Order: sequence, then C-alpha cells, then structure tokens
Amino acid sequence: MCEIDLIDGVQNPMFGIVKDVMLTGLRTEDTHSMIRRMGRQIGLTYEDSALDYLQQRYGGHPLLTRMACSFTNKAIVREELERPISISKDRLVKEEVQRESDLQFYCRHVVSELKQFYGIEYELLEKISRGEIVDFLEFAAEPEFIKHLKGYGLIGVDKSGRPDFRIPVIKRYIAFESARQRKSGELRTMVAELDRIDWLERRKDGILRDMKQFLKSCDVMGKIGLYGAPYIVEADQFASIKVCRSWSDFTSFINSMNQTFVEPIDAMKGKKFFYSDMPNHFPYLFDAFSRIRLLRNNADHLRLRQSVELDLAKMLETDLFGTRLTSLREPWFMLQQICLDETFASVQYEKNSLG
Repeated sequence: MCEIDLIDGVQNPMFGIVKDVMLTGLRTEDTHSMIRRMGRQIGLTYEDSALDYLQQRYGGHPLLTRMACSFTNKAIVREELERPISISKDRLVKEEVQRESDLQFYCRHVVSELKQFYGIEYELLEKISRGEIVDFLEFAAEPEFIKHLKGYGLIGVDKSGRPDFRIPVIKRYIAFESARQRKSGELRTMVAELDRIDWLERRKDGILRDMKQFLKSCDVMGKIGLYGAPYIVEADQFASIKVCRSWSDFTSFINSMNQTFVEPIDAMKGKKFFYSDMPNHFPYLFDAFSRIRLLRNNADHLRLRQSVELDLAKMLETDLFGTRLTSLREPWFMLQQICLDETFASVQYEKNSLG
C-alpha cells in the first residue's frame, strides 16, 4: 500500500510515507541456533560444516530449513539409527536431490506472493533460473526492477551486476515451473530456431563492441592488459562464426572462440598468467574463457587429463542445470548459446567492476 502512487486514479496518501522493511532470511548465527535447539530435543546434533551447508543452501529461510532438517530426521527413523546421532555435511549432500524434490511444494509458498503482486520481478527470477542472464542485465540496469528480489533475499547482485540465487532450491523450482509451462523437458531455454541467425549477429556485435570498449578502458586506467594492445587481435576469426547445427559446426565454432580470445593470452602472457593472474585481475572473463578452453580441449583431444575431465564434467553440470548433454534436443547449439551468452555477460561484469 506504500508503493503505489495512484489507486483508481486518485493519489495514494500513504505513498512513500511509510518506510518498507523487507523480511529476509535468518542470519547465520540465528539459523545455527534454531537447528541446534530443535535438533537437540530429538537427539540430533549437527556438525559445523553441516550447519553452514544448510545456511548456504536455504538462505536462512526458516520454513525451508526446518523442512530440510525434518527430511533428515525422517530418514533416520526409517534407517532405525540409534540416537543421539551426529549429522554431517556429507550426509546432507548425499540426500540433496531427494530432499529438494520433496521441498518443491514448499518453494511454491515462498514465491507465491512475489508472483502474484510483482509480476515483472518474478519474470526476472524466471530469466535467471533459465540462464537468460543477458536479458536480466538489461532489466537490472533499472534498480527498481530488482528492489524486491534483493530485499526478500532471493538473489544477490554484486558490484559487477552479476546475479546469484541465494536459495538454490528456489532457482530449481522456478526453472522446473517455467519448463512445465513451456511444455519443455529442458530447464535452460534455447533461442528459437527462426531467431538464431539474428541472435548470433547481435551477440557477436555486442561481444566485439563491448570487449573493445573494455580493453580501451583498461588501457586508459593503466590496468593490466590481456592482449598487449587495447583491441582484439583475432576479431575477424570470431566475426566469421556461424550457427551450430552439428558436432562439426561446434568444433569449428569453439576453435574460433579459442583462437580469438584464449590463444592470444597464452601467446603474449603465457599459460601461467592465465591460470595464476587472470582469476585475480579478470575473474569473470577467466570463467568465460576457461569454459571455452575446456570445450575446445574436449573437441580436439581424444583423451583429457583426469583433472580436466572433472573440471569439464562440473562445468557441464552447472551450465546444463544437471541435464545430460546427450538428452538435449540440440546440444551443439545449446553449448554455443551458453558460450556466447556467458562471454557477453562476463564482459558486462568486468566493465561494471571498473566503475
């Protein structure tokens, strides 16, 4: 009642007078205290790492946290374990998939009012949950659009503008709901086939334009450079990429991305710079370029070192929201879209971090 300036065409006398205070999740120490106290009454003690995990996973939301603990308690009853018993982080992680499947019903309760009263903000949550970060960044330029999302503690936005779900199980719920409404089995949305050529041209232009601006800004500010010059050395290579429709298309695409953005850094700065210095100076570009490097190595090498295999699997798990690559309808375009979107977004984050 304090945020609407007009009601049926009449000025709202309460508009802007009462200061609104958002109810966010519990602080870490309060979450720990709640879990310890309630667990102690039924013979459950939680290790510190388990308490931290629950705070990170459920953002201090009292209902979700209690229901998560209740799931563990019921599992212990079924297993007929003797009490008192210590609950470890390993146990909670092992239960995560089944537990959060059970929690989906309660997630609806958490976001129901946001969806009902703040449709634009809920749409932004859907965009983040579906991986449409570039679209989110366009809206987030207006602070009013993300005021409630930040105030409720559902997302955090760092100084670079990068959004992050504070409660991962809510993200997964919203992604599932969105996929259900679209009648799709894929949580991450793909650009429609008829729009892909136009989308690709916009994304290429955006990356090249903003990357050049960023490199020039670094040069003017005296910030350490990436390529030894305030421009992209192999821009023509990147400008020639096409929409991926097959494995061979993707192999050509990812090699072009690597030759444009990654190899010049290795040639001018060395791989030691890439892995040691770049994460500190350019953390967002490092994430995006590491994705390119991993996918390129996977495309060009029959065998990868075990550590690289693990990094690749972890990256795909995150990027595809747990969906197997082989189960996607168009896996090669999906990977292309992710690479380009995440590279574009990383440039925006780096530009914002410069101030």
